[in-house]
Amino acid sequence: MLHDEVVALLARCAELLDAGDFDGVGELFADGALSAPDGTPFARGATEVAKFFTRNTLLHDGSPRTKHVVTTTSVEESPRIVARSSYVVFQSAPDFPLQAIVAGRYADELVRDEGGRLRFADRRFFVDLEGDLSHHLRRPELARPSTGKGPGSREPFPMAPEPDRNSLDASTAP
Repeated sequence: MLHDEVVALLARCAELLDAGDFDGVGELFADGALSAPDGTPFARGATEVAKFFTRNTLLHDGSPRTKHVVTTTSVEESPRIVARSSYVVFQSAPDFPLQAIVAGRYADELVRDEGGRLRFADRRFFVDLEGDLSHHLRRPELARPSTGKGPGSREPFPMAPEPDRNSLDASTAP
């Protein structure tokens, strides 16, 4: 059933994000893009998507220490497959108690690859509620709801500068 396939893809993406497997997330977007709410892509293809998450996500002992909960998924097919979902991201890190750090919506356009598996053609991010993102994003101001640059705005999400390879993990950063 299509709905089950879509939910499985969304769950796999969340699982990879929570594991810090950004190359794995990129593979799900091999022919797809991450986009702002107005549809402007800010990362396209496996390499750019992986780089986007690597550059913008803080790691703690090799993990973002997050749990992406994706729910209320609706699926439409005519002629493209479109899924709309709500998400909440929880995080717990050293000296940072478990809490919801961001909530919003995804609007996903999906396609089938040559093997018949679902893949992302486009994912639009909408940030509705923002908590303390200081332990999750290198530049938390980029994820403001409705204003500023980032997924919650109408402007493309600029990538954070390339981090020093020695400071990729927040637990070892000075």
